[in-house]
Amino acid sequence: MNNTTVAQRYQKLSATRSQYLRIAEKCAEFTLPYLYPKNKTADSTFVAQTQIQFTSAGAEAANFLANRLVNLLFPPNKAFFRATVPDEIIKQQAASPTEIEEVIAQLEKTATNKFIATVSREHLLQACLHLIVGGNVCFIKQANGSRYFPLHNYVCRRATSNGKLLRLIIKEKMEIESVPKEYVKYIPADKLNRADIDDKNNRITLWTEAVWNTGAQKYIVTQYFDDVPILTNTYSEEDMPIMVLTWTLLSGEDYGHSYCEDYLGSINSAGVLAEALTQLSVVVSKIINLVNPASELVYHLDELSKAASGDFFVGREGDVTQVTSNKLSDMQAVMSNYDMHVNTIRRVFLQNSAVQRDAERVTAEEIRYMANELETSQGGIYSHLASTWQKQLARLSLTEALEALGDNGKELAKQLNIQILTGLESLSRSLESDSVLNFLQELTMLNQLPEFALGALNLQNIVKRLATNSDMPNPNEVLATQEEQKDPTPAGLA
Repeated sequence: MNNTTVAQRYQKLSATRSQYLRIAEKCAEFTLPYLYPKNKTADSTFVAQTQIQFTSAGAEAANFLANRLVNLLFPPNKAFFRATVPDEIIKQQAASPTEIEEVIAQLEKTATNKFIATVSREHLLQACLHLIVGGNVCFIKQANGSRYFPLHNYVCRRATSNGKLLRLIIKEKMEIESVPKEYVKYIPADKLNRADIDDKNNRITLWTEAVWNTGAQKYIVTQYFDDVPILTNTYSEEDMPIMVLTWTLLSGEDYGHSYCEDYLGSINSAGVLAEALTQLSVVVSKIINLVNPASELVYHLDELSKAASGDFFVGREGDVTQVTSNKLSDMQAVMSNYDMHVNTIRRVFLQNSAVQRDAERVTAEEIRYMANELETSQGGIYSHLASTWQKQLARLSLTEALEALGDNGKELAKQLNIQILTGLESLSRSLESDSVLNFLQELTMLNQLPEFALGALNLQNIVKRLATNSDMPNPNEVLATQEEQKDPTPAGLA
């Protein structure tokens, strides 16, 4: 590929991408059509939509899950990660562990503020929407802001063994007026001289190509205006600002599969049935009157059609009848099938309305329990996004917070251990709390035993057995030691 232009390399890799784009367009048809409109390319800015959606269930579900993901993975004004220093580095420092922890805590705060200031929540939301509907998105974090590119705008190639990104080419159109001053000299003279702010066709193509260099173990990122290289940078895996994200990446594939693709049957069926319901409603609501040809009313049809409520006409009962379609039973069958698919969509997209029973009295605890069950079912994607997206964003934010130290700051950021506090980790803490509460609830059942049974039982061994058999990760932490049993007063209250 070294003797080819970047445009030719992009065109060659586009062949593999086309099948994933078709699937994304199908998933978007009954969810959010504007994300993947048919016949849209990287060169087009807008494609008018003529497809009318007869149900908003798909759009509502996709928007709900995307907002839920963003708020769970990146809580507003709150750190989503924690940095820790490896033990071997602590041993090399003259400062005490407490002092190091204070420095790291301040570093985390600075990095979180950097993240909030540079990463747009709107971009995070749009990235999640593209992952849910299309399965792929390219996200870029820089010191001056963030960007995202849908699947229309980039092609990539991955290693078949582990899915590692080997080559990425991003294509975007830029207006001449938006080109930074230092790069104007690379613009062809014919385009620069006839630059018109209202001429959308007078734009230049900006290519961004990232290639993994096995020898250097770094990414070489080159940008081109048309085919003229203008800028080249090298990045290690840890400080690579470009993240090519997927929802579900199968072994040997270059692109991912979306969440909507898993449930495309129900999403498509809901759309088709909603259209059928709309058409049936039009048929059923149409009113046609029949007049007995032997009635005198035949000669007064005009007056009859304009008659007000309470008017009198000469005639007999039955002279005027209405045509009935007898389609109500058919509508009920279609409605029942439609409701089944809509409930499936709401359930798999974690909407709380899907877990609430159709009953007069439903407790908040029941809704919370069912919602947590649904949330736990997404643990796999939380883990995947934590390793491919959250950790990289956290490391880049830490690097920016340490930029005052120059290259030493970058190396220090690479050595820090990063723990993600949201997503799967948050679910784990929630499940741990539930385990403790269930254990305490089991203990309350002992109070219901009669006194002679309590006297015959070794309650201490029973409590230990219940704690050991519970789902708590460290059951011994909740059990009192022998010294604490002798003096049950908490230390703070003594």
